[in-house]
Amino acid sequence: MQSTRTLLQTEKEQKPQEEQDDLGRKFVLNIDGHLFELYPALETIPNKWWLALWEIYETSLNVEDAIQEQRVYTLQQFFEAMIDRDYMKSLVLQDGCPMGLMLGTTNLEKMRVNGINPDALRRRFPEATARNRLFYLMVIYFSPELRSLGFLDWYISLVLWKIESLCDVYISDVPDSRYFLINFVGSHAKEAGLPVGPAEIVGTQSYYALIRQSS
Repeated sequence: MQSTRTLLQTEKEQKPQEEQDDLGRKFVLNIDGHLFELYPALETIPNKWWLALWEIYETSLNVEDAIQEQRVYTLQQFFEAMIDRDYMKSLVLQDGCPMGLMLGTTNLEKMRVNGINPDALRRRFPEATARNRLFYLMVIYFSPELRSLGFLDWYISLVLWKIESLCDVYISDVPDSRYFLINFVGSHAKEAGLPVGPAEIVGTQSYYALIRQSS
């Protein structure tokens, strides 16, 4: 298991090297004898990694303090997404084993899996949706071994440029316990020189309870 200290120092100590293999363009980084590979934009994921990615998905998105279930895909839907070219996929490997995945799409109908109403997006962003330039980050997760802001710094800086090439509007959602990610992604986009304004809240849904009082 990688230490948090090592991952936090990654950006300062070395930079990922760009390479190309049978899967496509990737960035590689060696840390303490471990090889990390990031594929920023794949159309399909080899089926040899599907089950491992599903297991990390089930574990990583089990956010116990989130009132809304974060694991929206069934096993079948998840496997279908692995070969669905409407999804942009960003894959992270450590020593050849999958450790993280991002799925995003500009297909409004595919966003329904996340409980998104495409008609609301069409009304709010008519130009971007008409041009197929609204990108929704459906899911992003990593193995617990990679969860550090040091790793996210490296990761986000490499995938933002690809996402920016696909869209004029970027949308995602986070549970309350991970609200900090809104500012985190926004600040990295600005640091990367991307032409974005401040984040806007495009929708909320409040859950409430009426509790019986003792007489």
